[in-house]
Amino acid sequence: MKPTLLIINIDKILVITLALISAAIIFYNSGVQYSFSVLLMFYTICMLALYGVFLSKDQYSFSLNKVFNIFYFFFFGLAPAVQYKFENSFFNAPKFSEADYLKGGAILLIVLILYLLLYKLGHSFYLNKIRESSIIETINEPLWWYYLAAIGALLLTIIIVKFNFEVLFLRPPANFLKLNTNFGLVGYSVLLIVRAVSIIILLRYLLIGGSNWKHIILLGAIALLTAFPFSLSRGIAAAYYIPFIVFLNPIKKSKYYYASCYFLGVFLIFPLLNIFRNGNNHLSLGVAAFKTGHFDAFQNFLLLINEEIITGGRQLLGALLFFVQDSTWFTKPLGTGTLLATTLNFNHINVAMPYFGEGYANFGYVGIALFLVLIVILNAYLDTSFHNKKQSLFIKTGYLFLLGFEFYLLRGDLSSSVKKGTSFLLALILVHFYIKIMNKLTVVSSRKLNE
Repeated sequence: MKPTLLIINIDKILVITLALISAAIIFYNSGVQYSFSVLLMFYTICMLALYGVFLSKDQYSFSLNKVFNIFYFFFFGLAPAVQYKFENSFFNAPKFSEADYLKGGAILLIVLILYLLLYKLGHSFYLNKIRESSIIETINEPLWWYYLAAIGALLLTIIIVKFNFEVLFLRPPANFLKLNTNFGLVGYSVLLIVRAVSIIILLRYLLIGGSNWKHIILLGAIALLTAFPFSLSRGIAAAYYIPFIVFLNPIKKSKYYYASCYFLGVFLIFPLLNIFRNGNNHLSLGVAAFKTGHFDAFQNFLLLINEEIITGGRQLLGALLFFVQDSTWFTKPLGTGTLLATTLNFNHINVAMPYFGEGYANFGYVGIALFLVLIVILNAYLDTSFHNKKQSLFIKTGYLFLLGFEFYLLRGDLSSSVKKGTSFLLALILVHFYIKIMNKLTVVSSRKLNE
């Protein structure tokens, strides 16, 4: 009985603590304008998001549902409340009225309520459909296979970036790698794939139960050299490295530690990574970070709706056909964030567009509903499948990647998300077939020896 009471107390303490912190941030009259109705709207979003993380049907130690609600908490709850109080706008965009904030908040509140209801239904549906998996994977993979693939990925990365070791550790300016890699755009495309290989190799070693610290450290060092966090965009750094958090014992055993790490990451690590993007960026932590363009998701979403930018599916088509070059497709759609920026004459066009903004840009409010249904199905199915049935290493690795990548997808934009997600999938397929080929070669060579 005592452990149960302790879990209930931890649950309540965490929710109450975060609720009080949220209330202090949102309702404290520290800005230049104040409307209780606007702030209450965003506080309600925060509370429902906390419910989704800690108190809902999702009782897993980690899940895509938790990622969704944590994103909502920060980007559609806390951030717009702070931005409203300080009358923030970004990149020379027009400022919003109180009515605008109420309108945007109401739309996102309805979306969140529907998400929570549909996820609960979807989770129960897929849980009832689960049957014991017949997947039985025999793992017999010599470690030198892993080292060969990881070191090969590192060497190929160094060759592609022309031995420019600076870009291995610090993120270069936009489009720098496209113009400064061996083999041109082909080299750049290969780079997106190959940098994920060493990450996948390390994940695979941990998933098969590898616990030798010497190998974990060596494979980890190779992964860091190949895909150093400060050399990547924040979203991709999260997608690559968040999966390793779930291997920590406290996180495996409790649903609270993983969510707490994510909250800490958005408050602290997310702004910190920005320092290493180009060199001299100002560091904004905690509440100050919400007043910067890094938390522009709500404003871009609302601007898109106010301008009624609907393309009838062109943005989705452009995202899915990202591999077609502009020189071939002269009328290829711009990324949705860039489309908004050029339409409103922003002084910076490399802006993001949140997932639900992408839905609106394609099919209006119907698009928001369609994108909502898609992410509910994705989250409910994968969460129940991963935690309640045996899965192949391929599926397990892909799911762990999504724990970080969904945050990137939700922030946007869709074109970039599809491109980066596809590159990881190709890397995952590459490693999968590499292991299969090595297995076959081993079988053939052992047969010859026996003969």
